[in-house]
Amino acid sequence: MIENTFGKNIVPDNDAERLIALKRYRIMDTPSEESFDNIAKLASEIFNVPISLLSLVDADRVFFKSNVGMGKAKEANRGHSLCALAILDERVTVFEDALKEPCLIANPNVAGDFGLGFYAGAPLITHDGFMIGTLCVIDKQPRLFSKQDEKILAGLARAAMDQVELRLSALTEINKQQVANDDLTQQREETEAINDELTTINEDLRQSQATVNSIMDEAAAINEELNAANKELHSSQEHLVKANESLMESESRFRNLITQAPVAIATLGGRKLIVSSANQMILDIWGKSAAIIGQPLHVALPELEGQPF
Repeated sequence: MIENTFGKNIVPDNDAERLIALKRYRIMDTPSEESFDNIAKLASEIFNVPISLLSLVDADRVFFKSNVGMGKAKEANRGHSLCALAILDERVTVFEDALKEPCLIANPNVAGDFGLGFYAGAPLITHDGFMIGTLCVIDKQPRLFSKQDEKILAGLARAAMDQVELRLSALTEINKQQVANDDLTQQREETEAINDELTTINEDLRQSQATVNSIMDEAAAINEELNAANKELHSSQEHLVKANESLMESESRFRNLITQAPVAIATLGGRKLIVSSANQMILDIWGKSAAIIGQPLHVALPELEGQPF
């Protein structure tokens, strides 16, 4: 049940259709995934805020698919979460000083112990126009948020929505392939059973030639079905290849976003801190060239050795 603390309607007119759109992505209450966690971490780093959330707004709750800075929190009441306001507008929702916003005076996140001072949330908009969640950044201190900041946050939200769409495509293709594999297994088992029967009948061929001919015809028909199933499996594999290509294209857009960001950004991966990407601004700060990409941090920046880091 929604405990609305905002003093205004937070349920859009199309909420029933919006919830149907949310459920088709099969993402609610799923474990964290690196692709989404990386976007939330990047948002926190770009805007230098302690908290960043990738949230999905359900009927009466908000599920955190990715959580940076909020401990083990997995969800919040829809009537308490500012993300419920952010899905009401296609533009970025910004509260630079939450205590000065009339609609937030009674909100427990603002007036309570948590002491939220700043919020900016960009909606996750589906291909058919439904706002199912947000990518938001939060601080306990009031702060300014420029139009350029809004543009960057909206771009990150679009990248996150691309990942949601690609995740659904991958799930759909996997399900199709599983069905095709199950059908193929069933056809093979049926064929093996027919072949066993044919072996028995051939042993008594002189007495039941007519029966053997009939079963051979049946086996031929089953083989045709098996060939059709193989073709369907091949088609499913081609769809999966296309889905992987789309995923690579989305990754390219993500890397372009890092390259074009107006702040110094590098991403480090794994226990060895491999420099997986770095834009020109951070390369200039480090005094390095793009040749360090792909190297462990201690190799890329040997000057760090022996220093606390």
